[in-house]
Amino acid sequence: MPQISKAKKAKRKNAGLAAATATAMHDMEALVAETAKLKVCLKSSAALVDDLERKLSEATTQCGALEAKLQVAVGWEKQLADKSLECIKAQRDTRQEALTLTASIKRLEAEKSYLSKQVVYATGEVDTCQHEYDVQLQEVLTKLDACQKRAARLSRHVKRVPNTLEHALLKAETTRSLLHLKEKGIYTEKVWDLVCSLVHAGVAAQNVGSVIHQVLAVANVTAVGDISRPSVAQIMVEGGVASKLQLAYELQEADGFTLIGSYSSDSPEPDLKTQVTHFLGIMPWLDASTKESIKDYEAILTNLTDLFNRSPFGKHQHSGLLQVVDILVNLTGMHSDYCAKEKKDAEALRKMKLDAREHILGEEAFLEMSKAELLPYFTEAHKKMIENAGGEEKWNSLSQGKQAESTASMLEGIIQDLGRESLELMSEEEKHVMKLFIWAGCGCHKDLNSMRGFYMALQSYYEEHPEVATPILLANQDNAAVLEDMCYNARQIVGLSRSSIVHNRVENIDH
Repeated sequence: MPQISKAKKAKRKNAGLAAATATAMHDMEALVAETAKLKVCLKSSAALVDDLERKLSEATTQCGALEAKLQVAVGWEKQLADKSLECIKAQRDTRQEALTLTASIKRLEAEKSYLSKQVVYATGEVDTCQHEYDVQLQEVLTKLDACQKRAARLSRHVKRVPNTLEHALLKAETTRSLLHLKEKGIYTEKVWDLVCSLVHAGVAAQNVGSVIHQVLAVANVTAVGDISRPSVAQIMVEGGVASKLQLAYELQEADGFTLIGSYSSDSPEPDLKTQVTHFLGIMPWLDASTKESIKDYEAILTNLTDLFNRSPFGKHQHSGLLQVVDILVNLTGMHSDYCAKEKKDAEALRKMKLDAREHILGEEAFLEMSKAELLPYFTEAHKKMIENAGGEEKWNSLSQGKQAESTASMLEGIIQDLGRESLELMSEEEKHVMKLFIWAGCGCHKDLNSMRGFYMALQSYYEEHPEVATPILLANQDNAAVLEDMCYNARQIVGLSRSSIVHNRVENIDH
């Protein structure tokens, strides 16, 4: 069995080798065929290579010819470039020469135009000078003729001088002794001032004309014309109106002013020369109360503002109506006596000034706020107004006049509230300026306070320092008569007067 299998294996192996040999032979034949094809292709490639080498040789020959031609073209290009540069340089030189020639031509033309203008100007100057010379010559001839005529006229006047001088002296003497009260039917300003002075001096209106005539007669002057009582009254009225208009204007323009309720001083005029003092007038009192005093101040200021607003001067100078509050905001103080009534007046005026300031600030705030911002104020004020009237039914039962008054008061209250709020929002320095109001007592009390204070301080010093000698009367010529004539009673009186100065109540001292 083993031998049989080996024989089969050998047989199979030989069969495989035979098959492989056949396959190899087949492949070799294929390779031979391929080799034959490759040889044919190689021959074709060799022929193609020969052809390409021939073409390459021809191309190389052509490239050499082209390079030679290129060298020739480059040479020609360089020659053309050199020629072009030469042409450009020539053109630039030609252009520069043309510009130079053009500039020279323009300069020559400008010089020609200038010279032409100079010739025309010189010709005009010559003509003008000739004309001026002719005019001046004519003026000189005219003046010469006028001077000759004036000389002849003066010579005639010289001959008439004695008669003229005598006539002028006579006319001056006559004119000096006359005073015309009117010029073109109108009393002169000097006559107006004289009438006002006489009335202020106490001359009755019906006697002013006769007084003027009598006084002028004493001075050998004849008054031409007369002045009646109605004319005197009209002069005084118009003078008072002008004075009030001036006062209202100055109160409006002033940065600040003070009121003097009672003025007592040694000097006839204020010490500060930059201040101006105006007299508001004398008002009759129903009683000596502060209420009546404030009413008088309000009446005076209302009269001033009403007159100013109705005058053409006020309408021209002031944009809008001048109100009392516009004047009160400029009030900065009051000078009065030390009595309680005057102090109360000053406090009332300070309150009026503060209300006026709040009113002005409230109006400004009212105009700047929108309707939506003002609505809460109106709602609250209207509610309070109805409550004060006693309810809706009582409010509706009021007359239209009463309702209008209440509505006006309501609006005034809103404006005051807005002004008060605006004032509270300001800084302390701004509030101080807005609320500034100074009260001062009269000068005599201030002098007394100063003397009393000095005496009390001096007495206190000597009491605290007993070692210091007190002042004594010196034995000089002035004090000798006093010491000799001073009796016991006189000394007691002097002692009482001194003690009254020292120990008197100090309630009037101005702090």
